[in-house]
Amino acid sequence: MADLDNLEYYIKFPNPNFNYNQNNSDNDFVFVVNEDKIPIILLFGWAGCQDKYLSKYSQIYEEKGLITLRYTAPVKCLFWKRYQMISIGQKLVKLLIDLNFETHPIIVHCFSNGGAFLYQNFSMALEK
Repeated sequence: MADLDNLEYYIKFPNPNFNYNQNNSDNDFVFVVNEDKIPIILLFGWAGCQDKYLSKYSQIYEEKGLITLRYTAPVKCLFWKRYQMISIGQKLVKLLIDLNFETHPIIVHCFSNGGAFLYQNFSMALEK
């Protein structure tokens, strides 16, 4: 992902026929109150993370009927060109707005320092 004009992200939507009432049991960690506003889970990968590994974690949320969006910042941005992380955070916020997700509950699952640094820039972009 050398070109920062486009984000290489992965998004997965639940099956339209997913039955939230049937899937929730006493030990489930997700309780969707409003099926029109399904929670969005943002998974921010660790430095150098390949999506095939991050997708294993997103599958946990997808099995609960949640929308997942996976993204890992390029290593060069995390370590050498940190100023580019500001733009990445802004683009992620714009993506959520473009997808009409700004009114959905958003949960961020950060992995290691790479995910945390991305979250820092994402949260700063949310404040603007």
